Amino acid sequence: DNFLVTEDGARIPGVYVDYLKNKESSVSMTLVVDRSPAMKEFANDIPWASEFILKRMRTNDAMKIIGFNSDSWVENDFDWSRRRALRALRGGAYAEGKNLGKALYNGIADLLPKTNRQGLILITDGRVAENSFARYTERNVVDFARSHHVPVYIISFRERDQQLERIAEATGGALYLTRQVDELSRIYERIKKSEEYRYVLVYSTFKPPSLKGWWSDVKIQVSYKGQKGVEWGGYFVP
Repeated sequence: DNFLVTEDGARIPGVYVDYLKNKESSVSMTLVVDRSPAMKEFANDIPWASEFILKRMRTNDAMKIIGFNSDSWVENDFDWSRRRALRALRGGAYAEGKNLGKALYNGIADLLPKTNRQGLILITDGRVAENSFARYTERNVVDFARSHHVPVYIISFRERDQQLERIAEATGGALYLTRQVDELSRIYERIKKSEEYRYVLVYSTFKPPSLKGWWSDVKIQVSYKGQKGVEWGGYFVP
């Protein structure tokens, strides 16, 4: 009753919101891998650290691997395959730079279209460079993650940086050192069992198939405890 959906000016009846509640539990994750020079000595250990998550994944899960130094790039797109993920993790290129802010922000953004549980895992040596958060600040990353309920888990090879720890804790995640094996093995389950704060609204359109290709305006209004919101969008009739 808190949602009102209007299509081409007509109110839509029968909207239901329990899509995510009834959806089989699964996980979408972005694995963000530090490819700065300081991480090169840990290159052979990155697959080992990732295995704590990969070996628990199921075929209805998906992980995207993002590498970064001065820039960020996709090393393997969303996929459930442990073998393909490990191949990508072993083949990363190392170069100068450590643009943590951009990599984390992009990794969160990649998760937003997913309707299953979400989480970001950062693998790094634990050091933050002077310009790591020059463009995307710590506050930008935390606010973005919190707005979309994406926890950030950080696996650190060398040390426990206070700035990274703040980001992890503020988003509902945590920072672990690689020697904390028991904690690493729980990351997947913590993401999978995390609280779901989103609603997916589902309804049947009154548009007949004869209107295929017709643009339909959609407006969603929300009213809850004195707070109101509205958003506009639309779709082409399939």
